[in-house]
Amino acid sequence: EPDNGFAPTHWQLDDNGTCYVIRADRRMLTKEAIEIVYKFHSHLLSEIDDERRGKPHPCWLRPLGPEWLREFADEYRKKQIAEGRPGFDFFP
Repeated sequence: EPDNGFAPTHWQLDDNGTCYVIRADRRMLTKEAIEIVYKFHSHLLSEIDDERRGKPHPCWLRPLGPEWLREFADEYRKKQIAEGRPGFDFFP
């Protein structure tokens, strides 16, 4: 929902079926990359500025764009590699 960043209640409570994740260019997308995107979305929800919620401008103090995802992905990958998790050496 625009005012809180969460999916509508019926999406949260009902069985909505299978979700497919596909890159627009159809190139490889690893389960680790999907995990990073999922964690980024979770991070975005935790970063919502309550003062801006429900107003006509974004809910975040910085612009939402590929640079923010890249920064988050790089940090997340470093943490996972440090914890010995395989598969985090690549993020498309």
